[in-house]
Amino acid sequence: MRILFQTDIDFNRKPSGNFREYHHDVGGNTGNLMFANALQYVLSYHDTLVKRLDWHDIPSFVREKEVDLVVINCANWLRPRYVDFLCDLNQVILQISAPVIMIGLGTNLSLSDYKTSSYQRLHMLDEVVRELAANIEMTKGRIGVRGKFTQGYFEYLGVGKNVVLTGCPSVLQFPELNVGLLTERSEINGAVVGYSHNRILDALGDHSLSKADYFICQDWAAKFLLFPEELTRSDVRRILSLDPHTIELLRGRRVKVFTNIGGWMHWVSTHINRHVGGRIHGGLLALHAGVPSLFYRHDSRLAEFIDLYDLPFFDDLNDLKKQTELLRGHNWVRTNQRLLEMKCKIVEVFLEFGVELKNTERRMDDVLPITETNTLSNALSSWWLWLPMLRFKFYRIVAAFFVYNRIKNFEEV
Repeated sequence: MRILFQTDIDFNRKPSGNFREYHHDVGGNTGNLMFANALQYVLSYHDTLVKRLDWHDIPSFVREKEVDLVVINCANWLRPRYVDFLCDLNQVILQISAPVIMIGLGTNLSLSDYKTSSYQRLHMLDEVVRELAANIEMTKGRIGVRGKFTQGYFEYLGVGKNVVLTGCPSVLQFPELNVGLLTERSEINGAVVGYSHNRILDALGDHSLSKADYFICQDWAAKFLLFPEELTRSDVRRILSLDPHTIELLRGRRVKVFTNIGGWMHWVSTHINRHVGGRIHGGLLALHAGVPSLFYRHDSRLAEFIDLYDLPFFDDLNDLKKQTELLRGHNWVRTNQRLLEMKCKIVEVFLEFGVELKNTERRMDDVLPITETNTLSNALSSWWLWLPMLRFKFYRIVAAFFVYNRIKNFEEV
């Protein structure tokens, strides 16, 4: 059987030569490596063609290469701004005669929509999603969705026949959780914490991180840490406009960006013993590295993963240090069971089409493809940047003073 795996992220590509290539290769978020690489990894044991094709090229490619199965790597595509893309996708699938498996499809709505099970914000997608479900059914394929909330949307539309609850395919490359280690580390006092998600960074403030804690970034810091040779004065000024505590984290090399799953897992397992974040894939990676992870439930994506996998979570960003107490007593056995159930469900979906997904769990290794140069530290201490920044802040103070006086005079009149 010949398989076409359509993905924008190919872990067999050569390392990115510049930031523009890197940003495109990871879709702007290194967490995307988790689910894309997992599928590519397990499918690589078959006659699989991994392609980053223009969507309009897929039908002709399938015919010319005599492809027997098409696997489409999905993400948060069920959101209003993707309506045109979903319309185009429907036109593509109509031209494919081979079975199509869409895997990892999910919604992207607010937490309030999730709590009320409301799909009103997706109203403009209703017809195009009905058509999508019908087209996939016509190919005798399947749609694997990320959680029960997304599955509920298809049921709400009355088209859930060929929709399967699979969770995220990222679990395919991870071994079982080390329940004993997770339980032991959940009880540690004064743990070294790795934080993720920009809202959490903002909430930490100037003094909330100890000098041993880290911030694991999956997006904005990549250029600064991985491609420091490309930094311009404008880039560094942008860094200097960040909050003081964020600048201090960068100068102290406590902001980490990873481009390789094995190296990421190894670093997490050896440098921190607790993870707090609003990134599902970074959190799952930490769990499988033996590090208890607490999840910030901030939208429907995180919420349905948290419920599906039975993960510890919090909603309130106040007093993050206290929130970590939620890890104590968490039932990691149940979480491990839920993860294994979803892994088996994905395996069953592919078996329906004669594709066996072998045990291809990734090992941790000590390869750390992260550039730790002095360029950024030197740039942050350059006198020619600090002077313009001080002048800029002075002008802002002067402008604020005059605005305040003008308003005051106006009120007196």
